[in-house]
Amino acid sequence: MENFLLLFVLFCLGACFGSFIHAWVYRKHHGQSIFRGRSKCIHTEKALRWFENIPLVSFILQGGRSRYTKERLSYTFFLAELGFALGFCLILLADQYAFSLLFFRNLILFCILGFTFFYDLKFGEIHDAWSTLPAVLLLPFAVFFGWQSFNSLAWGILIGFGFFFLQYMLSKGRWIGGGDVRLGFFMGVILGFPGILVALMLAYVGGALVSLVLVALKKKTLASQTPFGTYLSIATFATLLWGTAVIDWYLRFLTV
Repeated sequence: MENFLLLFVLFCLGACFGSFIHAWVYRKHHGQSIFRGRSKCIHTEKALRWFENIPLVSFILQGGRSRYTKERLSYTFFLAELGFALGFCLILLADQYAFSLLFFRNLILFCILGFTFFYDLKFGEIHDAWSTLPAVLLLPFAVFFGWQSFNSLAWGILIGFGFFFLQYMLSKGRWIGGGDVRLGFFMGVILGFPGILVALMLAYVGGALVSLVLVALKKKTLASQTPFGTYLSIATFATLLWGTAVIDWYLRFLTV
């Protein structure tokens, strides 16, 4: 029962963070401060009442529509709140309810990755400050707390940054943007080696599968652009929690 209550609290807290991060994404893109002004209806600019700001609940009760105009709200509102709620619970489960230092580290990294995911999903770009600055700030912590060995960290950065930088240079920015290069650097810092390889594999395989499904459903064409930062963000989070298990499974598979 105690564990269930902890999960429930983390679920609610995650939903609140998801709502906050989603609002921050929107305001950041439009040059607005997240700390000033009340939340407004995106259709009418009217300030929202308190009962319209309850994560998950308000969206469901309003049928996913604006209370004023009855126009449909973006699915990303609900996706952000539910995604963060589930993400917080997964982090707690992966930490086995220990509330260790890694638990709090992963919460912070998840929020950064969540911001990157929704910014790229909504606006098709990766915000510079949300990949470069955290990577630089986390670099000394990765060394001090021993998240990876020095060699693991160095190889992770070299592969994460170098892999995307090479593509950027060869294509002169046509294949990928500079945001992917900076995100690759961030991934290298927090995952190290061989974690960076696991994340890249998951991102490319996952991206290919989702794209094929969308093409089959005629939601996009083979020529359509894909917000690849979304796949990189999910793959990085998955590797943070289960990267070691994936590597162990792969090594056992090779020895069969």
